[in-house]
Amino acid sequence: MFSVLRRFENKYFLPGLKRWIFIFVIGLVLIVFGVALLLELRPLTQISSFVWRTIRWIAEVVPPKISGPAILITGITAVALALLSSLRTILQATIHEANPSLTLNQSILRSLEKARRKGQGPRIVAIGGGTGLSTLLRGLKTYSSNIVAIVTVGDDGGSSGRLREELKVVPPGDIRNCIVALADEEEFTTSLFQYRFQEGSLKGHSLGNLFLAALSNLCDGNMAKAAQVASRILRTGGQVLPSSLSAVHLAAEFEDGSILYGESKIPEFGQRIKRIFAESIPPALGDSVQAIKEADLIILGPGSLYTSIIPNLLFPEIVKAITASKAKVLYVCNLVQDKETQNYAVSDFVKAIQSHSSNKLLDGVLINAPESWHLERGKPILADLDETSALGVEVIIRSKLHDNDGRHNPLRLARSIIQWLSLKQSHKDNSTSNVSNLLLSTK
Repeated sequence: MFSVLRRFENKYFLPGLKRWIFIFVIGLVLIVFGVALLLELRPLTQISSFVWRTIRWIAEVVPPKISGPAILITGITAVALALLSSLRTILQATIHEANPSLTLNQSILRSLEKARRKGQGPRIVAIGGGTGLSTLLRGLKTYSSNIVAIVTVGDDGGSSGRLREELKVVPPGDIRNCIVALADEEEFTTSLFQYRFQEGSLKGHSLGNLFLAALSNLCDGNMAKAAQVASRILRTGGQVLPSSLSAVHLAAEFEDGSILYGESKIPEFGQRIKRIFAESIPPALGDSVQAIKEADLIILGPGSLYTSIIPNLLFPEIVKAITASKAKVLYVCNLVQDKETQNYAVSDFVKAIQSHSSNKLLDGVLINAPESWHLERGKPILADLDETSALGVEVIIRSKLHDNDGRHNPLRLARSIIQWLSLKQSHKDNSTSNVSNLLLSTK
């Protein structure tokens, strides 16, 4: 029966015809009523009389104790069916069409799950930049929707550098990556946001960078507002903020005394870095500072030590807020040595962060267990546990934090961080050891 009705609907109720069929039927009914009135047949009286006689006949044939409930149930069923069908149509137009790869039921369940999780989870502030921060965010959004990413504003290379120079905007590249990381990655709009032009005058630019630059100009140069608008479009599960509303021109002093200007040039110099600085430091973004004050957990890294993480610590307001915060502060150490950190051990990373901020900034450092390392390429960071713990920082060792490409696995990394935070919260007054020997397998 239903298949016959569906074929009839598909055949005759084509898009654009339903309203005209309905109008035709209404017009035909009006014609009949008009003729009846002209002939003084009193159609309303006749119809009501016919309906009443029909009801009385049903009552005589079928006992009222049966006919009454049957008619009542039929009416309720009709109303419920109409409401459910209307609701389903609305959902198809709003949820299903937004993500064609999912069935309607999957879309509804995902939306309900996101609504349930909204506002849940620990308040986490992740500070950094580059691919390391976006990798971290992809895993953290599984455990919390109260995430704020604070992104460096020192990038001057590639598409971000060109837009920064030509349009005088805060470099948008790292902000774009973080927005995408917190968004629903299966949506087409997310892929579009990451699209990079391959030819012409726009070669090298990503659509997301251009979009954020345009939004920033529309928002009177406020990249924080631009990121907020983009986050709403991509329906992100957190907030992305720049560390400042003004770009920073980074410089590096190397151990041989030489100084080099330009964030993109620093990793290529090939010398050991002594310090990172900027001749002019703008005010930190107030919203970023406030997010730090309200956090339950503050995470630095992973990412390039001197060009992604430490540039955020050049703002005195940010360092002061982290130091004064009651939140646990965790540094996620890189897996492999890069151009900035050749021959670095874990303690070298911690010393660099402390020298650019405060000796009391970090509560812990998370490292990958050396015995779990099985990469074909990439030189691991030396895990000097005693030297690191002597700096007053807890060393948290977790196994299998890496993928085979030498990068952190987002879910394993996030799970290890949340496990550590839960452990610290449940034993807030019973922490006696600087080194955690608890090796948890994050399969």
